[in-house]
Amino acid sequence: MINKASLQEITKKLLEANEELAYLNSEKENRAAELAVANQELLHQNSEKEKRAAELVIANKELVYQNTEKEKRAAELVIANRELLHRNSEKEKRAADLISANQKLSFQMEENSIQSKRLIESLKSTANLESAQVIALLGNWEFNMETESFHCSDVIYASLGVDTHKEIPSIDYFLSFIHPDDLEETKLRFNKALSYHKLSAFHFRFIRKNGHIGYGFTEIKFEFDENNKPLRVLGVFQDLTVRRLVEIEKEKVHSELIQRTENLEQFAYIISHNLSAPVANILGVSDLLKENISEKDRNRCMDVIFKATRQLDMLLKDLHFILNIQSDVTAAVKESFNIENLVLDIEASIQNLLKEETVTIETDFLACNQIISIKAYVYSVLFNLISNSIKYRKPGIPSVIKICSQLTKKGVQINYKDNGIGIDLRKHGNKIFGLYQRFHFHKEGKGLGLYMIKTQVEALGGKIHVYSEPNEGIEFVIDLPN
Repeated sequence: MINKASLQEITKKLLEANEELAYLNSEKENRAAELAVANQELLHQNSEKEKRAAELVIANKELVYQNTEKEKRAAELVIANRELLHRNSEKEKRAADLISANQKLSFQMEENSIQSKRLIESLKSTANLESAQVIALLGNWEFNMETESFHCSDVIYASLGVDTHKEIPSIDYFLSFIHPDDLEETKLRFNKALSYHKLSAFHFRFIRKNGHIGYGFTEIKFEFDENNKPLRVLGVFQDLTVRRLVEIEKEKVHSELIQRTENLEQFAYIISHNLSAPVANILGVSDLLKENISEKDRNRCMDVIFKATRQLDMLLKDLHFILNIQSDVTAAVKESFNIENLVLDIEASIQNLLKEETVTIETDFLACNQIISIKAYVYSVLFNLISNSIKYRKPGIPSVIKICSQLTKKGVQINYKDNGIGIDLRKHGNKIFGLYQRFHFHKEGKGLGLYMIKTQVEALGGKIHVYSEPNEGIEFVIDLPN
């Protein structure tokens, strides 16, 4: 018989076993649930794999289609390439045909050129060609090297102003009309062409029978025989006088415009700088006079006004003098005069000063003593140069001034040189001819002299250049039209 204690023990164990069993069942249920979830996941993955497999099948079909298309495109490119090769072959054939046709055309053009030259040669003696030459002032000349005979058209005689029937044409005769300054170069070019039998072309000046200067151009060619021996010299002459005179006038107008522009700039500088200072002084002092100031200060203000007024008056007189120079030159008449006598007149007017300061003037006008210009201006230029040389001479050394002249292609050149203190052109070269510019302050002056010299030289249509070193004197080179 089971006692109560044993029964309780058994009951306890059964309860514990039952709890263990319940726990195991719970674990089984959890495991079953997990297996169900895993199974669903596996099913989902299988479904995804099936979808991916289907996509791969589709992609594979697309790839196969693309490869098929590429093969078709490759086949089309092969066909297109063959077509292109065929076209290039056709183009090469066409190019060969064009080259052949071009060669035939060139040959035909050469034939036409030969025929044209023959036609021109045949027209040389016709009235139409002569009329065209007269209109264009274009003439032709010919020298036979075997017979040494010379022939030229009437245009050349007309350009020289000589009668066609009174003169026997020859090379020497026509060379006698060449301007002396161009004669040596013209002979050199002509003889060089004759020596080397080569084409030559050049410009030259000539003097008409009436003394007027003309401008011409000639081109020289040679005609050879079958043995390359020169037979004839063929020349073309064109009278360019009218064209050249127009060009010279244009250059003159252009130069005058540039000079006027520079003058306007110079006047603008004077107005903005030189006039502003005295005007500012007058205005400033005038304001002071309105104030209640002492008599002593008032007198000082009046002195400032008087001084500024005198500066303005001097400046206005200088400007008036400059403007008169530039306006009077158009009304002045050029004349022929002896430059040596002009210098002697200057020496006579300042002979006491020259003797007192021990100044010697040496001249050499053998190359050119007679010039055509405005005498008063040339006198003023040389007088001012000599005055400057006396003012800025070296102390204790006799001053020597040398003046000479020479002819140039464009006129006359006057060289002026002294042995004075000179100017440092490295410092002052860009303002040497400026208005109110001074470079030596041990002597009184306004800085107007060199500006006036340059203004007068340019008013005469000339140019002036300066060369100098400190303590080495100064040299002026003046080029004037003559």
